[in-house]
Amino acid sequence: MKFAAIITLTLCILLINAGLTEAAKKSKKPQACWKACYSTADQCPEGFFAKKRMAGFCWTCCRN
Repeated sequence: MKFAAIITLTLCILLINAGLTEAAKKSKKPQACWKACYSTADQCPEGFFAKKRMAGFCWTCCRN
């Protein structure tokens, strides 16, 4: 009887943890990015950061 209770408790804990992990994944905000052409990466608007350089003076400016 104790063995069945331990198995049931273990399964409940695993299911709860799986649900919490899935909820945490869904709550992440998507990253907003757009392409901009500036001479340097630090010219992305305030609150944005340069993620990668495109051709020439173009950057991908992103915000979380």
